[in-house]
Amino acid sequence: MKNYSIFILLICVTLFSTSCYKNKDQETRKEILKITSTTFDFIGEEHNKGLDFVYSQTFANKINSNYNDVLIAATKYVFDESPMSKFSKDNRMELFTPEKRELIKAAVKSKSIIINRFELQKKLTQNQFSIIEKLDMALSLPNYEEQLQKINVLKNEALVSLNDNEIVYILCTLSLAEHSVNYWNSEKGIIWKNRIDQLIKSDNAYLIKINKVNEFQTTPLNKIDYHNVAVADVSAFMAGFPAGINIGALVGGLTAGIASAGITAGLGAVLGGLAGGTVSGLGTAITVSSIALAAEIAVNFFS
Repeated sequence: MKNYSIFILLICVTLFSTSCYKNKDQETRKEILKITSTTFDFIGEEHNKGLDFVYSQTFANKINSNYNDVLIAATKYVFDESPMSKFSKDNRMELFTPEKRELIKAAVKSKSIIINRFELQKKLTQNQFSIIEKLDMALSLPNYEEQLQKINVLKNEALVSLNDNEIVYILCTLSLAEHSVNYWNSEKGIIWKNRIDQLIKSDNAYLIKINKVNEFQTTPLNKIDYHNVAVADVSAFMAGFPAGINIGALVGGLTAGIASAGITAGLGAVLGGLAGGTVSGLGTAITVSSIALAAEIAVNFFS
């Protein structure tokens, strides 16, 4: 009986110690990664840097750049240039598949960030999908200042209403939406627009002929709908980015030393290494955002 009591005591001590270490570990993790509305801003920031890189590699020097030129440049940025994603385990060739091409074309033509409602509802929880629907409505607001205000409201809502398994996907999506709206309504968006205007003036054969090409319609340059550009951008990202990454996985990756370049760079690298699709999702968004503007006015852009 005495030996039995000692055995029970040892088990209790072990469980207590394990619990203490576990609680201590959880406290440490909370200190490492405190989720705020700006924790995943690096997603949007990298998206915009990717747009700058694509422009420098395509339209800035080759005015008649096409879909493949843009795709190659976007792929080079996310897999070779960006410190956030260049160590990703994603397969870069996935961006060149016929399926990805069709997704990009669908995103460019879509008026909603929800391209396939049924598939997206299967992928997301009810809480996640509710915020995505609100984001879709936000991007249809009359001006971009209102859109940005609503996105910030949704960020705060996500912090309150979503659990650790839901919030990464939503905050990453909201970050990308916010930065896309900012980009295309800034001087950088004007640079793109003016360059493509030169494309039109330099080669009339590059204009859409409505009787030959029905995928896109000619849009006067001063009436380009930047809403469509942001919608295409976000819809492609949502389709490619995995919904299952949770806070615990990110913190575990950081504490395991998957990345070591500081908390922000570390998060980006860990995110790219945890699950397939994180980096190709960003690459798809950069591609779509780059071509959505051009596809409104360029002939046979996908040829």
